[in-house]
Amino acid sequence: CVVLLWRRRWPVAVFIVTLTPVLLLGPDEINTINGPATVVAIYSVAVYRSSRAAWIALGSAAIALGLNMLLRSLMGYSDFMLLLNIAISFGVSLLLGTLIGVNVGNRKRYLEALIDRSRQLLVERDQQAQLAAAAERTRIAREMHDVVSHSLTVIVALSEGASVTPDPQRSRE
Repeated sequence: CVVLLWRRRWPVAVFIVTLTPVLLLGPDEINTINGPATVVAIYSVAVYRSSRAAWIALGSAAIALGLNMLLRSLMGYSDFMLLLNIAISFGVSLLLGTLIGVNVGNRKRYLEALIDRSRQLLVERDQQAQLAAAAERTRIAREMHDVVSHSLTVIVALSEGASVTPDPQRSRE
């Protein structure tokens, strides 16, 4: 159970460590403890890694548990039906842990995706506002350029007209 402290950082390694005693213990010990740490560990794999990793871990655990129980039965350690019952009950508890973990993990990943998308939309909105402000500044600069150039054109035309006038007093005005 101590390894469950690291289930968020290394969920697959914790699952392997918690599954190992279940495989090494005899049927009586498995029946009494039934591996709740392993169920929490497979839940953690589904939540903190991915659904695919959880299903792979469940399949691997089922194969390992089935082979373990088959070997124990062939070696005559215990009754085959008792071993089968233990394997099925433990497998069902692992399946429930996996299903709950997949559901919680998918919801967690969905919420993270929504939050990430909203952050992207905020950044895009800010960029659009900056682009719109730049476009407005450009438009205002063009209008000011047009007004100033028109005024300068009028001034130049008047000064050229004034230089042609024969009356010096009038041309100064």
